[in-house]
Amino acid sequence: LGLAPRPPIDPADLDRARAHFVQRAVASHDELFHITLYRWYIDQGLVNELLSLSSPYLESFLVRYPEHVDMLWNYYIRNSKFRQAAIILARLAEAVDPPVALQTRIQYLVRAIKCASAEATDFTDGEFLHELEEKLEVAQLQSQVLAELEAKNVGAEVGALASRLLDISTLYNEYADLYNLHWSSLAIMHTASGLDDSERSQRVKAIWAAIVDQALPASSTA
Repeated sequence: LGLAPRPPIDPADLDRARAHFVQRAVASHDELFHITLYRWYIDQGLVNELLSLSSPYLESFLVRYPEHVDMLWNYYIRNSKFRQAAIILARLAEAVDPPVALQTRIQYLVRAIKCASAEATDFTDGEFLHELEEKLEVAQLQSQVLAELEAKNVGAEVGALASRLLDISTLYNEYADLYNLHWSSLAIMHTASGLDDSERSQRVKAIWAAIVDQALPASSTA
């Protein structure tokens, strides 16, 4: 038949055709079409490409479906909506369900603080940022308590510590003080508010006395 092979397609032509298709697609006013397009991007694993679209329905789509919450805060960051991103990240850090590892919660708080810092322009924003910073400080103390407990092989007691954020009173009363985690107890005393100077001083002295008593037998036999 005298057929000749088709010449190879120039990758640049493919890129231009793809860009033209996307431009035409996002210009559509059919919301159902947009939703179908978003789901195709997600199914193909093209999350970054999806979040880069200038589509009028993308934010409402991500808000509507909770399973896309990680994409939503990324979307807000990409579009300089830092306070909205910080609010979502803070909620994720404290969410009870589904269970999330402590280090992941800490990472959420770190990102939330960065976002809140970008828009801390008034008193309300400043208060929100301060609350996030306090939560991160307590979460980092929780990580220290968890590490000390694991070093003591108290595996049965680390469930709540490893999977959700606890308040500082719970950390001290139910873990650090109860299991004689002296260094964590000192760190908590340094951070905790609500104690007068006299009470704080007495507790710190008692903790140091326990540390010294624990060290003396080893010193005396050295």
